[in-house]
Amino acid sequence: MKKPVNLGFLDFSTLEKRRYFCQREIELNRRLCPEIYLEAVPIYETDSGFSFKTPGGIVEYAVKMKKLPPDWFLNELLEKNLVGEKEIDRVISVLHRFYQAEPPTPQIEQWGSAEKLKISTDENFAFRRLR
Repeated sequence: MKKPVNLGFLDFSTLEKRRYFCQREIELNRRLCPEIYLEAVPIYETDSGFSFKTPGGIVEYAVKMKKLPPDWFLNELLEKNLVGEKEIDRVISVLHRFYQAEPPTPQIEQWGSAEKLKISTDENFAFRRLR
């Protein structure tokens, strides 16, 4: 689920925007993990609470993902000394192929400029201070 926030560079303030960004998360992340990201699902409010099944009105959206075994996470592998040069090289190889196949557009490249990055980080830190 997405929190209903607007950080300036990221706007999840409406139900429709949260639905859209759940769908975009799936589209984008399936490029590297197609078997993990399944679908965007509505959450309904029912008489007894919340449900992924009707009847009821849609009150939220969530990204449905395949559950990963806990020992697949990098922090777990690092703690067990199971990450070495071979594993790092594999990650580098996958990411290298991915980025080579996804040429940047001028619109995307502008967000890598120092000015745009400063806007995003300043807004993020300002939001954190408000909490």
